[in-house]
Amino acid sequence: GYTDEEYKRIPEFCKVFEDADELLKRNLSEICFANDQEALNLPTNMIPAIYVSSIAAYAAITSKGIKANSMLGFSLGEWSALTAAGVVSFREGVSIVQFRSEAMERSSPVGGGMGVILGKSNDFVEDFCRRVPEGIVYPANYNYEGQVTVSGDEKGLFSIQKLAEEENVVFKKLNVHVPSHCKFMES
Repeated sequence: GYTDEEYKRIPEFCKVFEDADELLKRNLSEICFANDQEALNLPTNMIPAIYVSSIAAYAAITSKGIKANSMLGFSLGEWSALTAAGVVSFREGVSIVQFRSEAMERSSPVGGGMGVILGKSNDFVEDFCRRVPEGIVYPANYNYEGQVTVSGDEKGLFSIQKLAEEENVVFKKLNVHVPSHCKFMES
């Protein structure tokens, strides 16, 4: 993470965090820069932190005269892209992202989360998820052939990790406590 001195060297970056703190009526910048992983892992902190960090980075880049010709984002990244493109104001984006984080936290089962399976085909991952002996795991994001993000409940993630170890499949649990992009989030 950034130190206080590094953070203050880029005023445009700093201003985005200051504005976010004011809009959210809490100190998101302190949560981000204190490197408190436990606090950052909470959806109500993580999701706004990712959005605000993305917009702060974009503000820092554009302050140096670098402009993008187009914007693209997936899931939460859509809101960063829409804000950077000027379609959604930062104020609107912060509000939407905060609402989204609260809804996700209410919708997710306790202990759910995500992981990634590397080096296997999409078909393999789909079958692998069905073979999990306890709990539930779904393929969530087909990032590219050979990298699929999976989402599941706590038992499912524990089971898929054990199954991966037994079968020499590369599985990495992510520091996410919400099983995004799957049926658990339907509500």
